Amino acid sequence: MPNTARAPDVIVIGAGILGLCAAWACLRRGLRVTVLEKDRPGAGASGGPVGALAPFAPDPWSEDKAFQAKALSEAGHYWSSVAEAGGGDPGFGCLGRVSPLTDPAGRRRAEASAHAAAQHWPQGFSYRVSDGHPALDPGLAPFGVVEDTLTGRLDPPRAVAALAAALTSAGAELIPGATAIRVHPDCVETATGFLRSAAVILAAGAACAPLIPGPSGCAAIRGDAGQALRLRPLSRLDGPLRTAPGLYVVPHVDGTVGVGSTRDRMADGEDHAKALDTLRARAETLVPEFAGARVLVRWSGDRPRAPKPRPLVGPMPGQPSLVLATGGLGIGFALAPAIGDAAAAMVMGETPDLPAAFAPGAHGIAPA
Repeated sequence: MPNTARAPDVIVIGAGILGLCAAWACLRRGLRVTVLEKDRPGAGASGGPVGALAPFAPDPWSEDKAFQAKALSEAGHYWSSVAEAGGGDPGFGCLGRVSPLTDPAGRRRAEASAHAAAQHWPQGFSYRVSDGHPALDPGLAPFGVVEDTLTGRLDPPRAVAALAAALTSAGAELIPGATAIRVHPDCVETATGFLRSAAVILAAGAACAPLIPGPSGCAAIRGDAGQALRLRPLSRLDGPLRTAPGLYVVPHVDGTVGVGSTRDRMADGEDHAKALDTLRARAETLVPEFAGARVLVRWSGDRPRAPKPRPLVGPMPGQPSLVLATGGLGIGFALAPAIGDAAAAMVMGETPDLPAAFAPGAHGIAPA
């Protein structure tokens, strides 16, 4: 029989960044919230060491990019409110970034993006192309650099801890070590019994697929392997993020630096250690000061990818009380506050302003 001793209004499955942001948005709407996490908050991809909040290239402009740019422009206010609610410092900073341009075609693309950003980015943020920047060796940027002021950073473990603390201090129930087995229309089946609720937000990353009964298409939700590093340089690295294709170097508030993240579909037995060594070598090329830096964390884990290369957010077809929120590969921390608010709105029966491409149907997911 279902356990009705305490029936929350909404159960959130997964205490990664998307689940915690969704839980916080529900709580702020006056809902009673229970968060189930099979391990501990941030145990999966949300516990990585990088924390870059970087926008897509503005050209060509799209609905997805508008949604992301708005979320990034509001990130400072969001994380300040989490800290003020008792969560502590999430390590947020709007630092901007610089990226080297290594060929004429890259410079032309960057100039087109600068034009698009001037037209479409939120007021007060810029994307521009210049001939150089003090943070980059001129030899690495023979065709100039891209500078933008919309890019920010979070310290992922701090941000997860801040949200978890804010939730519990505001009355949410956060249950680590609670393994969800299956989601039913009116309750969640766990390893220790059933928990009833009016709605469920499924934000369990790559583990979402087996929780949904029936041939819904959710089996296409998967985890792609990723690697990242946390370094402590011999001297403090301040200033903007440094980026190159597939590489982010993120200075954190405590003087450490996040480096990553790779996106690989690595088979069992493949050499994660080699991938991490290659990542460090690339970082030392971009930032020569990293020679001799101490490695604090060598992180490898699965990063959730939805069937299509964009987040999956929306009510499960045929089961409107189940809201999916997953697939934030590479942009999860940037979009999590906006996705969390959208998921809470859906629980309340509202229709939020989400890109159509995020909807389950756009990912090929059919009723279970």
